[in-house]
Amino acid sequence: MSRTPLGVTVGSLAVLGPRATAEIARLAESMGYGSLWTAEATGTDAFTPLATVSAVAPGMGLGTGIVPSSSARQHSPPCPPRRCRR
Repeated sequence: MSRTPLGVTVGSLAVLGPRATAEIARLAESMGYGSLWTAEATGTDAFTPLATVSAVAPGMGLGTGIVPSSSARQHSPPCPPRRCRR
């Protein structure tokens, strides 16, 4: 019988800092999880914590569920109705 690979999702690892991120990654790996997922939410970065995970648990798969992309359109002021041609 084959085992279903399991991953652990931790929303915003960046708020915990690199030490806690490393501890969580080591614990997850020791418990048999095959991947660790994070998200870029509430202003935190999704990729930097994954770099920490890759350093301390190189055998784990890495993933991110949410990475917002920015564009000029998102940062421009709203257009008055009937004048905006977006």
